[in-house]
Amino acid sequence: MSVADNYALSLNVNQLIYNFGRMAKNKNIQQNSKKNDELSLEQTKQQISLAVTETFYNIAFLQKALKIKNEELASLNEHLDFIRKKLAAGTVTEYAILTTQVRISNVENQKTDIEISLAAQKSRLNSFLGRQQSEKFIRKSRNKRRVSCKFD
Repeated sequence: MSVADNYALSLNVNQLIYNFGRMAKNKNIQQNSKKNDELSLEQTKQQISLAVTETFYNIAFLQKALKIKNEELASLNEHLDFIRKKLAAGTVTEYAILTTQVRISNVENQKTDIEISLAAQKSRLNSFLGRQQSEKFIRKSRNKRRVSCKFD
């Protein structure tokens, strides 16, 4: 026998015959995971939409509250002038002036709180819209005319 007459041939086959349902279970788990991810994404979109809407209406509310505080402050200042005239005439005491000044101070504090809240809400809305925090808003209505919301 010579070395040239030696041949070797081999064939190896690995085939999974049965995996006891592991593939079907994994496929089912992946499908359920995909559905959960889609639902989670939709829920996140709804939460962001709600937050934007809430922020917009908070801005509208705070603007009206600020307008009311300005009117209240003007009214109290008029009242203070009236009380000072009455004091000059001698019909009231300085206690009336002091109480009016305290009321004015309280309204000014409330006004400052509203202004701070308004600035924070505007900044939040700007961040939702992907704009600079100090940017002003102009809303366009659907009928192509410009309407200013005065978010400055």
